[in-house]
Amino acid sequence: NRNKEIIFQNQVRHTLSILHRVQRGGVINRERVLSNLKESILDASIKRHQSLYSRLNISVVDKPESTYTKFFIPLMKELKKKRMVFRSNGALCIDANINYGSVPPVLVQKSDGSYLYASADLAAARFRLADQSYDKVIYVTDVGQNLHFQQIFSIASLAGWVKSPATTNQRKSSPILSHVGHGVICGYGGKKLSSRNGESSFEKLLDS
Repeated sequence: NRNKEIIFQNQVRHTLSILHRVQRGGVINRERVLSNLKESILDASIKRHQSLYSRLNISVVDKPESTYTKFFIPLMKELKKKRMVFRSNGALCIDANINYGSVPPVLVQKSDGSYLYASADLAAARFRLADQSYDKVIYVTDVGQNLHFQQIFSIASLAGWVKSPATTNQRKSSPILSHVGHGVICGYGGKKLSSRNGESSFEKLLDS
């Protein structure tokens, strides 16, 4: 494990050095370098996580958020066609209030044309339900995202991606979206675990 950690940290340092060179304009074929770097980061991350999956005895089909970016434009076209989108100060929003009571609208595209976290979750939900016909989708996050998933589930229902039992194949159950919320995972000293900031890792937490 120690050797794997050293190898991974060396990969991180190498990646950061290339990114710094790109930012300073010190590389040729910038787009190709960035594309290769992205693939390298994905490969290293998958290998890094695989040891953790094996330890937990789970099987994972890796589909990062970037998998669904190609669906953003078709997603927005569909939602506009269904008259679910309205414009607010140049940004595009969806009213998710019908199924869950007092739920605020969801911002799906900023005024500068960029997409957001909710856009990726909606694109993923549409792919899983409308295209792949999943019977059940379970999201596991901390309870702080309860409202977010209420909004996503409501929009999925309004868009018709969650079909009623009468309209689905009788051999399958109706697609179900559910959110399993948990408390905050804390590391040493009771501090919220944040691997993004390099403070700790889930693997180290398991070792403690």
